[in-house]
Amino acid sequence: MPNKPELLSPAGDPERLQMAVRYGADAVYLAGKSYGMRAKCGNFSDQELAEAVKFCHENGVKVYVTANVLARTGEIRQMPPFFELCQDIGVDAFILGDLGVFKAAERYAPKVERHISTQMGVVSADTARAWYDLGATRVVLARELSAAEIRAIRAGSTIELEAFAHGALCMSVSGQCYFSAMLGGRSGNRGRCAQTCRLPFAAPGGTPVYAIADGIVSAAAAVYSYGNCVQISHGTADDGNTYDSLYAHLSSIAVSQGSAVTKGQVIGYVGNTGNVYSTGGGGYHLHLELRVNRARVNPLAYVPQ
Repeated sequence: MPNKPELLSPAGDPERLQMAVRYGADAVYLAGKSYGMRAKCGNFSDQELAEAVKFCHENGVKVYVTANVLARTGEIRQMPPFFELCQDIGVDAFILGDLGVFKAAERYAPKVERHISTQMGVVSADTARAWYDLGATRVVLARELSAAEIRAIRAGSTIELEAFAHGALCMSVSGQCYFSAMLGGRSGNRGRCAQTCRLPFAAPGGTPVYAIADGIVSAAAAVYSYGNCVQISHGTADDGNTYDSLYAHLSSIAVSQGSAVTKGQVIGYVGNTGNVYSTGGGGYHLHLELRVNRARVNPLAYVPQ
């Protein structure tokens, strides 16, 4: 098993595939026109899929094809020709989210490795070992696991492990969420999530906002365009740079300028009344920024509470 982690990137269409390969991905995951969890992407026709595999392999990049929707009986019975096509064009692995689909892939494309999707909710070494015994070569771990839990699974199993490091880190039962389907009729389990959880929701009295690190409050006031905001100075690091964090569009502020704060301390609230900024209204989301040497380097944009 390699010591260097594999960098795996999504590729929703041929253009994004080109970008992922050009910018250094070791592998990409993508879908055909059916069965994938990203139905809103352009995805790949059979011809495009063959061309994608050829392009990736010429550049030393592996291709994993997703078939991880919660498939109905009729869909599973339609999958064999697709699996056979993937094997014929040289797909490196399938990412699968259903035991019936897993067995179908084994039967119709036995030369293609099988990875277990995060949708399967693997949270223990015992389950990882069970999938290995069934023929899987990798499990994509549940996204709600901590680093310590991942280390425990690594210590207790030999199967390859994959973990999400960026992107849609769905925390609701490994992505098996029904929120979007309930509110908007678009099921995330069918690849059509509307990302309802990212909308701004208000809690009675407001939702607390916490300091990301120790520091001194350098600003705590209403500022044009930022509304009610708090800026915390975290001092100068060993690299010689000064670091600050800025929390904007708060509905209320809970600290004062010049006060010391600790990591995890409540510094304000979002989701109730009182926010005033240039465009009017607000107080229903948090705008978080990281600043290095007083310059904004990592605006994290609007983070719904």
